[in-house]
Amino acid sequence: MDKDGNVHFLVRGNWNDSISIQKVNPDGKKEAEKVIWKKFTLPPNSKEQYHFTTFTMTLNEIEPGMKGVIAPTDCRWRNDQVFFLFLFFFFP
Repeated sequence: MDKDGNVHFLVRGNWNDSISIQKVNPDGKKEAEKVIWKKFTLPPNSKEQYHFTTFTMTLNEIEPGMKGVIAPTDCRWRNDQVFFLFLFFFFP
C-alpha cells in the first residue's frame, strides 16, 4: 500500500507451506497470482532427523579440503559426531 492508500500487491500464504504475490493494477484489476516461495519436500528419513531438510542435514558434513582450513577444535572433528554421520549414511 502506498502513502495514498492504494494497494499495489497482495501477499498471501503460510510460513510453513507457501507464499504467493499478486499485482493489483491502478484500476483495481488483479493479475495472476504467482508463487514466490514453496516449502521443500522433506526427505524420507527426516522424522528421525528432527524434521530437518536435506540442506540442514548436510551442514555438519566434512568436505574434502577442510582439514587444515577449519580449526582442530571444530565440533565436526569430534569422534561421536563422525561416528553418528557414519551410521547415518551407511546404516539408514
